[in-house]
Amino acid sequence: MKKHLTVALSGDAADEIFGGYRKQRAAAAIMGGSSAKRALLKTLRHIPGTYSRKSKAGDLMRKMKRMGKAASLNGNDLYVFLASFMAEEEKNKIFSPEVQNAGNALQHLLGDISAHDFNTFLRADMKMVLNGDMLRKTDLMSMANSLELRSPFLDYRVINFAFSLQSKWKVDEKTGKRILLDAFQDIIPPSVLKRPKHGFEVPLGSWMQGSLFSDMQNIWLEDSFIRNQGLFNPDYIRHLLIQVEAGKAPVHQSTLWSLIVFQNWWMKYMA
Repeated sequence: MKKHLTVALSGDAADEIFGGYRKQRAAAAIMGGSSAKRALLKTLRHIPGTYSRKSKAGDLMRKMKRMGKAASLNGNDLYVFLASFMAEEEKNKIFSPEVQNAGNALQHLLGDISAHDFNTFLRADMKMVLNGDMLRKTDLMSMANSLELRSPFLDYRVINFAFSLQSKWKVDEKTGKRILLDAFQDIIPPSVLKRPKHGFEVPLGSWMQGSLFSDMQNIWLEDSFIRNQGLFNPDYIRHLLIQVEAGKAPVHQSTLWSLIVFQNWWMKYMA
């Protein structure tokens, strides 16, 4: 952009206030559905077997089971479940017993998420995702290139309007940010409007099996450091490293990356 512009607009916050993420569509379907629909969704958690993202059919079954589990939850518990990339079983394996018994530190950050008010779910997303993640990323990268970046969706009038809307104007079973798509369908080309959502993915798994592995093994996840730290289960951390050596880092990359980021923070501020 900097080759052509000095000021640019960012779409940050559109997903958070108008419901552009899959987890938000799932929450809207659960929170706004009838008791009969919710009871039907709950039955999906009993689908037998374990499924992965590697095939379309397997990923569909995985999502259906996850939707069934989500339908049995309310409020803050629903948000934590849908926003988590780590299953409860893995959380129990990765943390030491002391940390497992410490309670959920997220609850006071989320506020009270109503069982029936979709906007309270979106409000939690704004608090958890924008400030320390999305906005920081765009702010740092734009400043590094002397580009002034503005975020019109963060104008308080836009936010107040967005949070006055019912969920039906924002999401349905197939689409998020409905009101934006409807408002600009005569301006934006169909190829853009109908394009699937695409994240900013980086090859974490490849990095972990390559340039990052030595530091993972000898610094961040080194056995004696993990034991002295007292936060994580050293046996499970060792299991994760063995999985990386076996070429299975992509399966655990979200968990491993979170560990790396946390350990960097811990070593800088707590060690």
